[in-house]
Amino acid sequence: MKSWPTVKLADVATLSSGGTPSKANPAFWDGDIPWVSPKDMKSDYLTDAEDKISRAAIAGSAARIVGSDSVLAVVRSGILAHTFPVAMLARDVSFNQDIKAITPITDSLLTPYLFWVLKGQEAWILSGGVKKGATVHSLSNGFLEALPFRLPPLEEQRRIVGLLDRAAEIRRRADAARTHARAIVPA
Repeated sequence: MKSWPTVKLADVATLSSGGTPSKANPAFWDGDIPWVSPKDMKSDYLTDAEDKISRAAIAGSAARIVGSDSVLAVVRSGILAHTFPVAMLARDVSFNQDIKAITPITDSLLTPYLFWVLKGQEAWILSGGVKKGATVHSLSNGFLEALPFRLPPLEEQRRIVGLLDRAAEIRRRADAARTHARAIVPA
């Protein structure tokens, strides 16, 4: 581990902002492109979003599309008072301005490893990077870009991701079993 270099997020990934197409243009909101906002960021793996936009919305607004090689992170929302939502993508999506898409720019960083790095840094991000507002909190400008982390070789990244994915699946199954048990056995 000592030989793993420490990198800043901006050295190995691009961070891009999203946008919201005009709600006054109904043609922007009749498409099939998932448009992710913080309300959709409830799981580690996004396959869809509540709202959908059209190709016209992409062409006519600040909205953009990112693919499954990106991780989405909420950077502006009241939820940042206690949680830093991040998610991997199962498909191409668009996203609003309260979210950043983080896309590796080097072959030495796996997207799933990036996801787990961000999940693992949640406490640090919340305590050191969040500016608190009256109702809406946001990450300080440049905080994510400057976020340092260790970058192991690809083989080690794959091993770490495998372990963390298995642990997350065990936790998900345990949570489901507890929920099922509560439904069967009244409190």
